[in-house]
Amino acid sequence: MTMRKRTLGAFVAILAALGVVAGRAQSGAVPQLDFEFTVMATDRVPDLAFVQLKPEARSKVRPVAADFDIIPLRANSQGRSDVYRFQGPAPLRLVRTAGSAETLKVEKVIGTWTGPTWKDRSLIVLMPKTDGDVAVHAFDDGPAAHGVRQVRMLNLSGMPVAGVVGGTSYRVGADIAMSPTLSAAGTTKIGVSFERFGKAVVAFDQSVNVSDNERLLLVFLPPFRPGADVRTRLVRDQVRVAMATE
Repeated sequence: MTMRKRTLGAFVAILAALGVVAGRAQSGAVPQLDFEFTVMATDRVPDLAFVQLKPEARSKVRPVAADFDIIPLRANSQGRSDVYRFQGPAPLRLVRTAGSAETLKVEKVIGTWTGPTWKDRSLIVLMPKTDGDVAVHAFDDGPAAHGVRQVRMLNLSGMPVAGVVGGTSYRVGADIAMSPTLSAAGTTKIGVSFERFGKAVVAFDQSVNVSDNERLLLVFLPPFRPGADVRTRLVRDQVRVAMATE
């Protein structure tokens, strides 16, 4: 426990430097969050974690080092991470860590999120910056926003993208955004194209089988290098029946 206090001391020092601990003590009105989320990242984010107060310390005006937990995160561009849960005062703080197990410590707060305005599960998307921080984008990922036998498009490529889902055409702009849902069931044709030098270039063209308890997410990522194709990820998600009726 002594080692744990020392490793968490660096994080509390970071919060104090930002005025977070003092601000919480003075205002006494920090929103309390309780939500589930998964994470994706456009590129690898090493040594990623989030931090939160332990349950028994959430009513404290002045938390100490031992009152914080560091929860490692795994995120990549291939799909949603495992499901995590955040409980405690806003915001959710994403951090870079060093060490492992009892030597785990926070090196830097690299991104924050004030929490969802929706009630169901969230998808948090991280886009690494050149300074080592991350831009944080979050979307409603609950069953009401994205149900079974539905497809949504998440455009992170910075370019307009168009295509077809079944017999329906779609077009999404270059802004970072999640599209409305389209229906997909059984065998569904999915096409993705983007424009290069005024011509449409096909980046993805497949027929996929969609099960009754599945939903699909099409993620568009920036090209690996200038002049290359937009990268496409097809993320399948098997939705529990209980989740669809909550």
